[in-house]
Amino acid sequence: MRRVGPAARGPLEDGRAMGASSDLRRGLGALALAATLGLSACDERPSLAGRPPGEITFSAPVEADAVQGLLDDMAGRMETPVRRYEGRGAEARVAALKSGEVKAGWFAPRVALETKGETDVLAKVVGPAGEGRRVAWVARKGAGLTPEALAACGRRHTVGGYAEELEVISAFVLAAKGTDAGACFKARGGRGGLAAVAAGRLDAAASEVDRLRAFAAERPADARKLEVIWTSPSWPPGVILARRDLDPAVREKLRQFLLTYGRSETQRLTLAGLGIGGFRPLEASDLDPVRELAAAAELAKARESGDAARLARARAAFEKARAASDQRRAAEPDS
Repeated sequence: MRRVGPAARGPLEDGRAMGASSDLRRGLGALALAATLGLSACDERPSLAGRPPGEITFSAPVEADAVQGLLDDMAGRMETPVRRYEGRGAEARVAALKSGEVKAGWFAPRVALETKGETDVLAKVVGPAGEGRRVAWVARKGAGLTPEALAACGRRHTVGGYAEELEVISAFVLAAKGTDAGACFKARGGRGGLAAVAAGRLDAAASEVDRLRAFAAERPADARKLEVIWTSPSWPPGVILARRDLDPAVREKLRQFLLTYGRSETQRLTLAGLGIGGFRPLEASDLDPVRELAAAAELAKARESGDAARLARARAAFEKARAASDQRRAAEPDS
């Protein structure tokens, strides 16, 4: 592991963090998304030997060189040594957080739910324009397709998109109907869905909004042939978690560092290199879509299992998550 302290500040050379779909598609997993979001599950953990007292071990889903500038700034501002956790893969990083080997880090939002009671969210990650992650359902302009028509099932239509993006459609549009994408329409995964819709080879496609914007920039003529017929709720591409046994004073220093980071030009360059806009306070409704995605995934597994008791529990949990989200959206229509 590389350790940095107040006297060991390096150049601000960073790369993108949870790019395209970490828990749905990117290590956002993702969610399912994630997915965020595309991280290896190898379980290789570094030794704890030689750790100085007071040091923070911080985990991030990016290459060491990419995130080092942020960690150097973190160590300098907090006057606390910061060590980057070098264990590989999402599962290893989460296990290290649960065991206390990692004290804080940047994780997919679902991890905040998995470690509830053990960690607190210090901040959420936002996109370059301050936005969260969304998935859009896109059809060919003028075809007359609607979400209701596609959700009528019968497998009359062919819909493209990555698996994680189709899972978002299933969670927010189809789960309440007691079905999923595979039962409703012919799903074609992988790249090229947007271009295929524009060319008339697919009826519709699921796409992360960021990818749709990139497509419009690269192929404006094809993009003009498309229309968005549905957009998912928004959720953070990542969250910064801290274990509750981390010293309260250190936790507060870290929180203040995150929420004020990005005010200088060099800091903004660091964030741009990571492909994000910065860190913001977590709002009460930010994790509602993540809860819905998790509940919908369990509902699908319960339906496949054939276990009536498990299915009843999963359906009740899904309905509870959906009702809570609906209530919050009604109270906060712009959220």
